[in-house]
Amino acid sequence: SSPKIKMSVQGPVQRKEMCALIIVNWNYSGSKFVELLYPEQDGEVMKKTLETAGYTSVKVVKNISDIESCVRRFKTEHQLQEMERFHFHYSGHGVFNASIELDPHSYSKSAEETIYMSSETVGDCMVGVEGKLYSVMELKQDLLKLKSERWTISLDMCRDMRGGKQQRVHVKQMYPVPHDYLSRIAILYGTSELHQARDSHSFTTQLCQLVKGRRTPLSIMEIPGKVNQNWDKMKIKQRCMLICVEVGDNWKNFMWPTKHQRFKKFKSVVLMVLASFRFSHPRRFSVQSSIFQALTS
Repeated sequence: SSPKIKMSVQGPVQRKEMCALIIVNWNYSGSKFVELLYPEQDGEVMKKTLETAGYTSVKVVKNISDIESCVRRFKTEHQLQEMERFHFHYSGHGVFNASIELDPHSYSKSAEETIYMSSETVGDCMVGVEGKLYSVMELKQDLLKLKSERWTISLDMCRDMRGGKQQRVHVKQMYPVPHDYLSRIAILYGTSELHQARDSHSFTTQLCQLVKGRRTPLSIMEIPGKVNQNWDKMKIKQRCMLICVEVGDNWKNFMWPTKHQRFKKFKSVVLMVLASFRFSHPRRFSVQSSIFQALTS
């Protein structure tokens, strides 16, 4: 059975804030991965974008070899903090891991097969500067232990395949996301499955430029279409995507990165007009109310 996410209730609980953790890796000189040029810039742009949108606590960590330990250390430091929103961003190397390094001395054997043990994982993974992998599935499970109402994740990394060994390996056990959390976490991937991501004209840059200085906030559901449209105009062969569980309009009305609602000001103005109109033209008020509902739905 799936482990329950435990929430500590000891100690004083801080007021709710919008918080973020940004990890950017570019110095891969200690691994077989090539060095990158733009993640540091991505981190600066993302930090400014989030702070402009009202995020009061944005931590940037650079050139981390063990991303898993970094995330879990952040989780421990903020375990008592109540958050309204939490955003995680990563810029750096990524792979879709289809290769597992096995330990030839750790295995179980039967008449039909030999199963080797490994602590590694498969699927979409972020890459530490020394080559250590940290899967997106593990990331989700770790971040969901934070006390937040909503979680959003943006990943600016490659998702192309690595490896293809034939030995059968038993990887460490993964658990499904608890049902109550499924509709509260959304992931923006900077590229599609098994595709590479650009270092220049990065997804992070496009994402932050898209939301910068907008009068009308964007729903998170609109972001992939607009980023991909911009890339298409620029003849860039990369496509981002959003992964989230929809329940009614739970994400349609979720603005990112700002929490301001699109029609909040508009609604207040129209309601004031309708309030005065109701007394001067009571018979026609129902018609005007229908128009108002159509405009704001």
